[in-house]
Amino acid sequence: MSLFGNVFKVGVAAVAAAGVTAWISAKTAPEDPDSFRYQVRQYLRDASAAGEEAKAVRQAELISRFQGNVNDYDALRAEINHAVPAADETIARALPSNPPGVDIGSSSKANGPTQ
Repeated sequence: MSLFGNVFKVGVAAVAAAGVTAWISAKTAPEDPDSFRYQVRQYLRDASAAGEEAKAVRQAELISRFQGNVNDYDALRAEINHAVPAADETIARALPSNPPGVDIGSSSKANGPTQ
């Protein structure tokens, strides 16, 4: 029995070594843009990036809605993912053109200099 046990152990070790070697060679090999593996990886990277962008935009929409509901446009400002330009654009569109407490029409600076 010990002979079969030793052969089995050597076989398992050889399969594990082959798996580790295949994984290392796949990770360190140069990527050929024409290969199927490269195209699949690129597709997955693009899909992941699109998902992250959609998540950041949706989060920005919810934050801007919350800011409008509580009338505090600095609320949750730190939670916005500023690495995604679309999130900043969403927040910018949601900001009021006339912030609360500022009356643009009655200020003397808005009407120009007086003589």
